[in-house]
Amino acid sequence: MEPPGPDLEPPDPHGMIDRRRVLAGGVSLAAMVWAAPAITRLPASYARGTATDPFVETFATPGTVDYTVPAGVTSLRIECWGAGGAGGGSTSTGFFLTARGGAGGGGGAYASSVLTVAPGEVLIVTVPEGAAGVSGDNGADGAAASVVGPNPSTQTVEAAGGSGGAGNTSGGAPLEGPGGQASASTGDVTTSGSAGTEGATSAAISSGNGGSAASPGGGSGGSGIGGAFVSSDGNDGSAPGGGGGGSRTSGNAGNRTGGAGGDGQVVISFPP
Repeated sequence: MEPPGPDLEPPDPHGMIDRRRVLAGGVSLAAMVWAAPAITRLPASYARGTATDPFVETFATPGTVDYTVPAGVTSLRIECWGAGGAGGGSTSTGFFLTARGGAGGGGGAYASSVLTVAPGEVLIVTVPEGAAGVSGDNGADGAAASVVGPNPSTQTVEAAGGSGGAGNTSGGAPLEGPGGQASASTGDVTTSGSAGTEGATSAAISSGNGGSAASPGGGSGGSGIGGAFVSSDGNDGSAPGGGGGGSRTSGNAGNRTGGAGGDGQVVISFPP
């Protein structure tokens, strides 16, 4: 046998094909490698998070839904934000140069806990809608956000909603809506939302600002309405849980409605 030429390599003593050789027909081994399909994260009922990549599910749409604990999961971190209170409405003053501004609504509280659970248990998740303003009257109170398990005494997390701001129907300085209170909430950690600011009556006034929802992650309150001869409904609070701003009526411009509070929110994650 003649020695190998310059373009050939010695035979593999172990009978294996050298990866660097060019295959017959000019197709490389790299081109023949099968491409694996992309891996898609499984839904919450199957996927399991890791310490560096926790699984997080956010419930931001108002309503009540069931959450089934996934297989292999024995503890969950629950976070809740109560809904924001609505801003106060306003009515005509009867005087061309005078305006009335409603008070701002309070922001929702925050509550969190790590719950011990069992795979297959069903938790009830409640996300409240932000409180609505009322034309020429007090704003409505925000409702609580909550998660309740089959053992409510040890598996309840609840964040109180903010209170509505007072409407301005007779002048003066209507009272602001208090924020949702930590003392009215349930969890390992509870934090109160911020109060709105009071309303006002005069020629150059702004209506009350809505209060921010509690940290971390709470929504901001709706800003007050100002400006000469301006009449407007209040600004809505941001989700989750921001309080609505008060409305403003200048002169005889008629009733106005306070801004709505921001919707509440629930976040479930694991591992906690």
